[in-house]
Amino acid sequence: MQMPTETDTETDTQPSTFTSTGDMITSHRKRGKQAFEKTHERSTYWVRKDLKRGLERLARQEEMAQATLLNEAIADLLKKYGYGQEKAAPPT
Repeated sequence: MQMPTETDTETDTQPSTFTSTGDMITSHRKRGKQAFEKTHERSTYWVRKDLKRGLERLARQEEMAQATLLNEAIADLLKKYGYGQEKAAPPT
């Protein structure tokens, strides 16, 4: 007859403050006043492979989200070509 073994059934119910993605561990952002989905929109684009790798490397190095870096780059391009936030569409 086997004696039951003691097992630890206690689980941590606290929310994780870190996300493990393979070898990389990143911390979650702090929540702002509005949900991310309320202030951002999902879009899909084709990007050159070398630019994608560069963006990923920069995001890791600077410890910033890729979306943050893309938003900065797009804002800079819009400003460069005269389409600031006050202009929603190009002039016709």
